[in-house]
Amino acid sequence: MADGKWHKLTGESGVKSFKGRTGVVTPQTGDYSMSQLGDVDTSGIQLDSVLKWDGSKWVIGSDNTAGANGAISGNTLTLSGGGELPLPEMQASVELSME
Repeated sequence: MADGKWHKLTGESGVKSFKGRTGVVTPQTGDYSMSQLGDVDTSGIQLDSVLKWDGSKWVIGSDNTAGANGAISGNTLTLSGGGELPLPEMQASVELSME
């Protein structure tokens, strides 16, 4: 039907054709785009941007992942960017028996 709406075909199941493909129809590159999603705002997109959920829609944002290095001394982790994190005391014992 050419009214732009989905209609259930009585006695039929599954997708019969999509974008000129028939038979077993599987998604292909180019079938979909972000602009087809109603809750995605891609304005302001640039290299290395990521999608983030702002509570009501997906928006473009910076990738805030930053690496950190540190060193452990005793029960303290000292981070390269500053700051220390106390670590819990760990105790382990192992019993070995050779028979």
